Amino acid sequence: MVAKWVEQAYKSILRLSDEIRIQGTALSQYPRHRYDSGLSVAEYEQIDPNEIQYLISPYLKHEYALSPAVSAVLGGEWDRAPIEQGEWVTEPDTDGFIKLPLEEYRLYDSMSTHFLDGIPWNQTRWYRTVVERGGLSDAGGAYTDVNTTEQYLRYLDELYGRIKNEGFQSQRDLSNHPLAYMNEVTVLRGRDGTHYAGHVGRHRLQIARLLELPTIPVRVWVYHEDVLR
Repeated sequence: MVAKWVEQAYKSILRLSDEIRIQGTALSQYPRHRYDSGLSVAEYEQIDPNEIQYLISPYLKHEYALSPAVSAVLGGEWDRAPIEQGEWVTEPDTDGFIKLPLEEYRLYDSMSTHFLDGIPWNQTRWYRTVVERGGLSDAGGAYTDVNTTEQYLRYLDELYGRIKNEGFQSQRDLSNHPLAYMNEVTVLRGRDGTHYAGHVGRHRLQIARLLELPTIPVRVWVYHEDVLR
């Protein structure tokens, strides 16, 4: 099951690389934002996963047409967005940026009860939500119906076991593919240095938090322009 999901992920990455042509043309296709040549897109940093408390919504990639292949320097007030309190299942439609607490994400709550308390997936609130709503079409494609949900939850079981037993490894340690860096856990760095969850690797991030790992490798995908001054 793990191999199947990894294969699918890399097929998606390969299709993306064909579209953006990382070498030489990626930046020209995304002219609205500054891509600092001093930032190495393939490097990663070690940070405490418990330091990351919020997700910035909506997805910056969609709002600013950012390239997922390179690290961007972005101005604006996205890192000063208000905190949206309360539990959430999928990202809400909003007129501006908000910060969503990771602890309030229903899937993460169900991951905690499943992995730490031993509750079967089909008894978790996340599973019941998928069943009641007939699937979640806006939850990344992994929970479109009960069948795909059960397949993905089995993958999460395997992923949790692997990280618990083998440690949290960089994607570059797991594959020598030149685009492996694009599948690292991504974070956004605000003007005061605070890290926010990106949209790549959020399940791995939560597993690291549940396992109380001291550090994990992450890729800083977006920097607020003020943090580099």
